[in-house]
Amino acid sequence: MKNINDYSIALINGLADITRHHDPKMLDESVLKTINDLFVVDTLHLFRLHVLDGKKGLRLVSSIDQTGIIATEENLPLKTFSTKLMSTLSVVVETKKNELLLNDKQTVCDVIYPILNADNNVFSLLVYRCSNSPSSTEQKMIGGILDVYSNYFSLLEKTQRDKLTGLFNRETLDTEITKVLLKATIESSSKTKENEKRYSNDLSTWLGLIDIDHFKSINDTYGHLYGDEVLILVARLMMNSGVREDDLVFRYGGEEFVVMLKAVDEEHAMVAFDRLRQNIHKHEFPQVENVAISIGVVQVLDQQSATDVIGMADYALYYAKDNGRNQLGSYKTLLEQGKISVTEHVENSAANNFIDKVIF
Repeated sequence: MKNINDYSIALINGLADITRHHDPKMLDESVLKTINDLFVVDTLHLFRLHVLDGKKGLRLVSSIDQTGIIATEENLPLKTFSTKLMSTLSVVVETKKNELLLNDKQTVCDVIYPILNADNNVFSLLVYRCSNSPSSTEQKMIGGILDVYSNYFSLLEKTQRDKLTGLFNRETLDTEITKVLLKATIESSSKTKENEKRYSNDLSTWLGLIDIDHFKSINDTYGHLYGDEVLILVARLMMNSGVREDDLVFRYGGEEFVVMLKAVDEEHAMVAFDRLRQNIHKHEFPQVENVAISIGVVQVLDQQSATDVIGMADYALYYAKDNGRNQLGSYKTLLEQGKISVTEHVENSAANNFIDKVIF
């Protein structure tokens, strides 16, 4: 550890950096950088706990090495962690207590820190790898930094979540779409003939705008409280059985939801969205038995803004609902088939924007 003066300044600067971020990924990177700057570390690995189909799992979300270079979830190299370490991580999730592991030669140790949320449950784990085990004082300091990280992460989560369903909210959706568009622009500008093939094999982001069919009749027949229960159940079905751990699910407003997922092409994206549609339709809801959804799908690629992306998905959704409901509509395919037109889409979007300005 650094001398006390340098340490105090570095600690204050580090905590200030942690609490200035509004992006969870940047927050993850910031806490690793702060600890790496303060202590003698070989590597730091941050794992996130997730639950899929009722089963707990861990994914590596960020790492940092002695050079200070951060590897994020999107570009982390494949890493091989020992069976012993992975088993110990599972133990720490249950016990909520620090664990220390030495390698076979007892030359390198891993200190595993559980990171607890506001409900006192483990949501992340830090693996602190070093040649010399940190002192008890250093371990307490690291624990304190992780407490600040946890508290701020919880506050950040609340601002990004819909209160009723717990899904990400509309403001967060706009941010995520903008990130994808910005990344696509950067990658497009850096393409050459040599790396064009590599980019063509990358996964693309696809957005599905989802609307519950005949939701108004559910509210009118059973009341708004039951309508809210349907929204909550649909949200849970999306999270627990319809999407993968790296997909993003949002409540867009009212009975509308958005799912952003990765797929190699439109065919694979449509299969994923149709699987989601089927999972919800075959579920037996109390009283109404079955609930159907319609989905408008668009690739997030070269649109000018998040509004344009949503507008295209909304147009495909409108076509799906106007032509039978309980089905998918692809903006690109409908456009190619001449069932919708860019002109009509632009006119409808302009009209909707005017209505929004008048109403709000």
